[in-house]
Amino acid sequence: HNVSGGAFGGGGLGGGGFNSAISTRRAGGGGGASAAGGGLDGGGKVSSRRGVIDGGGGDAAAANNPAMVVVDDDDSDDDNKNINIVKSSSSPPQPSPSSLWYRRKSGVGLILAIVANAITYVAILAYSIHTPPVTYSFFASEIYGAPVAYTESLRLELSPTSLACPPPPPPTTNGDAAAPPADIGSLAHACELSLGRATTWQSGILAIGEGFGFLLGPAIGVLSDVYGRMRFLLLYIIGTFAAVVPLAVYAWTGMSAGNTLGGLYPYFAMAIIQGVLSPRSINDIVLAAGVGDAAPQKHYTWLTGLGQSGFAFGLIVGSVAASSVDTKIAYLIAIALFVVAMCIVAFSPDTLPPERRSTLRLLPKNQEQQQQRQ
Repeated sequence: HNVSGGAFGGGGLGGGGFNSAISTRRAGGGGGASAAGGGLDGGGKVSSRRGVIDGGGGDAAAANNPAMVVVDDDDSDDDNKNINIVKSSSSPPQPSPSSLWYRRKSGVGLILAIVANAITYVAILAYSIHTPPVTYSFFASEIYGAPVAYTESLRLELSPTSLACPPPPPPTTNGDAAAPPADIGSLAHACELSLGRATTWQSGILAIGEGFGFLLGPAIGVLSDVYGRMRFLLLYIIGTFAAVVPLAVYAWTGMSAGNTLGGLYPYFAMAIIQGVLSPRSINDIVLAAGVGDAAPQKHYTWLTGLGQSGFAFGLIVGSVAASSVDTKIAYLIAIALFVVAMCIVAFSPDTLPPERRSTLRLLPKNQEQQQQRQ
């Protein structure tokens, strides 16, 4: 922006000069614009190309509509050609693009991913509440050689004639004699051993999943930049769904008919595979990256918190819902919720569209250039 000619002062623009707040070029030519007179007068023009103002005898009154001027984009002196009107500043403001992020495909995909994440955690908590007593009963039955229930409610689900583990002895205090150990081969001894075996398996599965999540986390982030976010979120949901299916099969068949179909060992195997191929860290990585893909920077914090609150939502809703039904129904509810979450993710737009994805490079860029030259 430039002032050519006279000086800015005295309530107007003097002597053939105009401070070009409209034109990006230098303003010049005979005449000027008088702010005190309330209009544009003189013989010059304002042009986005040549930078001169055409007052037209004061046609645009600065006092009534100070933001309205006549702009000539043509290089000729004909004022009737290529005339554009700059709208008044009193017109309603248009919404900024950042405020409409949720209307774009990537924004819709982010919202659906957050919803699918919450549904997934509800399903996980719905079956996790019932898994420990089922696991304890499985190992107690395997050790004792007869159907054994770890809790009374589970005993009723197995069969009214199934054995129930006796309650554990009360903890000892100072001065009290320790409770005698259970006899080897007794029901109490089998129930004690079942706790140790179940804890070993469950902690091992958890350690494998978290360990591979730590190792594969950077690679998952890079691959999601290349192939998109939704594929990896879908991989996580499918892996968790595949692990709960054998658990539901055992609950509906093996618990009442004995340890048939391998008992819970197919569940343990699928849980290990799920921990290796689709660890829980995929969820956190994909959601955090999706927020960066779809939302403006000013919305990063609350959207990231909303995505991470899915576990708390599942803990509240899933645990309450699962505790009000029996084990078999809880597993069916979990499977149905997993199917819903998979459908949402499968048919949702990706937060990272193909035109914004990276290219997977196996070699440094300079080595690839050298190979292309050869």
